[in-house]
Amino acid sequence: MSNTTVTIIATLFIGTIFLTGCSGDPEVESWEIMEQIQFGRQPKWSPEGELILFGDDRPGRAGLWLWNLSDDPTLLADDLPPHNWDYCWSNSGDRIAFSVPGEDGEGSTGIWVMDVAARSAEKLSDRGENVSWYYSDEYIAANIAHPQNGENLIAMINVSNLESTYLALGYKPVCSPEQDLIAFSDKEYSNNQRNGKLWVKPFEGDDTLTAVSGTGAVQWDWSGSDLICISNSYLNPPYLLTGWLLKFSSTEDGWGVDTLAEACAYPTVDYSGDQIAFMRESNSRWIGLWIYQNGSDVRIADYVMNPDFHPSEDKIAVNGLAGGIKVLQRMR
Repeated sequence: MSNTTVTIIATLFIGTIFLTGCSGDPEVESWEIMEQIQFGRQPKWSPEGELILFGDDRPGRAGLWLWNLSDDPTLLADDLPPHNWDYCWSNSGDRIAFSVPGEDGEGSTGIWVMDVAARSAEKLSDRGENVSWYYSDEYIAANIAHPQNGENLIAMINVSNLESTYLALGYKPVCSPEQDLIAFSDKEYSNNQRNGKLWVKPFEGDDTLTAVSGTGAVQWDWSGSDLICISNSYLNPPYLLTGWLLKFSSTEDGWGVDTLAEACAYPTVDYSGDQIAFMRESNSRWIGLWIYQNGSDVRIADYVMNPDFHPSEDKIAVNGLAGGIKVLQRMR
């Protein structure tokens, strides 16, 4: 990280799910359950929107699953090691990356890549977690502990030759789907402590390291060239995982910030970048699934978890509090 230029920018700081309003209710919008299954958690649409990848960890169903909505879900492979809930699709949709928990040297521990068509898996690294595909699919960004001092490093792993390039110190890298940028935090969320700042760095470009947020970054994702972030800087316990929904946009003068909504968690952005779905868990607002669009937020469902927008349609995959995958679709 020699010759690194650092720029710091301070921030300002389910049937049909349709909700019937009464006096004092928030604005609502009608969505319906178009498909559902009774097991699984944390759904992830494929880039083309034809498949949903999801996980389960219960006896008899543990593993990674694929579901095309027309048929029953299928287990990716019977002999896969246990996943670490950080699986993700390559941008081509041909491969899936995931990590396996455990200590170094335990055999299956580390980072794996599966060819979806062949259902064959290859181990890339003996260490690592928090995987994210680089936009060109040539690399996977991940957290890998430094072999000497144990510091958390952002590593870029070449999928072809398995060589690793260390990018920076940090946690939970998320690669932009369109450009040479990786977002990550400089502190890990642990022991009920707020997270650190959100940073952005190119991999193959210059060596500029930019802090786009103040402290409190909890979750983040990309919407094209914009970066969506949940920041809990202004909230106190017990709502440590909820916060302000912020949008960071790159401008000629740096990264500008817009504050969109409050008491938010787990954001997911639609195919156009104009809609952001998120959960609310705070007693200060109505609990449930919400969408921010056109300057306001509307409630679309009761309490669900882990929303993921379809890449090209008005559909959102979610799971219920007790598990099970539902696909919600906007009612026209």
